Amino acid sequence: DFVPKAKPDGYTILGGTISSHAINPSVYPNMPYDAVKSFEPVILIGSSPLVLCAGEKTPYKTLKDVIDAAKAKPGTITFASPGNGTSPHLAGELLKTTAHIDLTHVPYKGSGPALADVIGGTVPLMFDTMLVVGSNVKGGKLRPLAVASPKRIASLPNVPTMAEAGLPGFVVVSWQAIFAPANTPKAIVQRL
Repeated sequence: DFVPKAKPDGYTILGGTISSHAINPSVYPNMPYDAVKSFEPVILIGSSPLVLCAGEKTPYKTLKDVIDAAKAKPGTITFASPGNGTSPHLAGELLKTTAHIDLTHVPYKGSGPALADVIGGTVPLMFDTMLVVGSNVKGGKLRPLAVASPKRIASLPNVPTMAEAGLPGFVVVSWQAIFAPANTPKAIVQRL
């Protein structure tokens, strides 16, 4: 809310994310800013696709295994997320919608507690970025089932995309970018 009201001189910028510019405007009806009109995009800093992971103690080896189990017993399979409205939560909701299955969302207060419970077997599934799940995937505590990117990722070359695993068009990528207030002169944006 502060940045759009600041003088558009390049001295006030915002580190924006998928939450501030894509999720929040879709979830909250009365945002104090317009995610598109209130800002001048400067640069994309980075992005990371979400990965659907199952705990090593689960029977799920593929996305199809999850979908088949969810169709056999609707509402009995849970998925963890770092909280309501986060990109991992919404990826789970997208999975429910696109696969026509009923999963139960279990929100946590952050990725750490969610991850701990998936590893511990309390909750069988979660979406999150490789930054969050990577070391546990490499350590064998989490089984990556599919990546929510348009193409496979270098760190998981043998893991299919969600599209390859049967859900075409399923892409959820977390991203971070720099924004300036709307009407910041192009020369300043280029310098930044």
